Amino acid sequence: MYLLGTIHMLPSDVSDYPADLMDIYNNCDSIAVEYDVTALEKDANAQMEYLNGMIYSDGSTVKDHISEDTYNKAKDYFDSIGAYSEMLDQYTAGYWINQLSSVMLLRLENIELAGTDTYFISKAQEDGKEVINIEELSMQTDALNAYSDDYADYTISEMVDDIDDINDFAESYSELYDLWSKGSGEILIDMDMDLDELPDDLLDDHEAYVKLLLDDRNQYMADKASEYIKDGKNCLFMVGAAHYSGDNGVDNLLEKMGYTVEKVA
Repeated sequence: MYLLGTIHMLPSDVSDYPADLMDIYNNCDSIAVEYDVTALEKDANAQMEYLNGMIYSDGSTVKDHISEDTYNKAKDYFDSIGAYSEMLDQYTAGYWINQLSSVMLLRLENIELAGTDTYFISKAQEDGKEVINIEELSMQTDALNAYSDDYADYTISEMVDDIDDINDFAESYSELYDLWSKGSGEILIDMDMDLDELPDDLLDDHEAYVKLLLDDRNQYMADKASEYIKDGKNCLFMVGAAHYSGDNGVDNLLEKMGYTVEKVA
C-alpha cells in the first residue's frame, strides 16, 4: 500500500504530478479517498444525507448557538454578497464557517477547488480502477461540525473581520501549498489562525476540535489502512496531508501497529 497526503485546492497552473507518483498510481488496482465527492454530486440521496448532517436536528437554529453580535455580523456579510436566505439559519455554525471559507477561496485568483483527490478520483473512474470511500459521509459532516458553540462563535467573527484581507489569506494558502509540495510532515492544522492570539478560555475548545477533526479520524483511517493491507488490496491510500502530521498521524499510527512505513522522496 502507498500513502499519499492530498490537498483539496491547487493553483490552476498545476497540471502534472511527479512521474514516480504516476507510476505508483498506474501500478495500483484501486484508490482509497476520504470520501468520493464526485459520487456525492450525482447521488441525490447522499446529498440529502449531507444536508441533513449540516442542519440542527433538535429544532434549534444557528442563532441559538452563536452570539447575536456574531450572527448579525455574518448575516450582514452574506446579505451583502446576495448569499443570505432565512433557510441559512437552519444550518449549523460549522456550515456557516464552511461557507465563509468557500467565499474566501473563491476570491483567490488562479485557484482550482478541485484538488489532488478529485484529480485521482476522476482518473481512476476513467481507468476502471476501484474507488474506495474510507469514511462514511456522516464522518465528513461531523468533522465540519467539530466546533463547540463558543469556538464557532469566535471563528465566524474572526473570519468575517478578516474576509477582505485577501492578501493575508493568499499568503496563508501559499505557505500551506509550499509545505504540501515539499512533502512536509508538518502541515499546519489551521493556516489562518495564530494560536497565540486565541483567547485562553478557548484553548480547551481548540484541543477538543483537533481531537474530533484529526486525532479520532486518524485512528479510524489507520485502522482502515490496516484492514486494506490485510485484505491484500493493491491500493493508493490518500487522505488530507494534515492527517499525516504529528505523533498521531496515520503513518505513525500504522508504525505503532507494527507496520513498516517508509517515505518515498
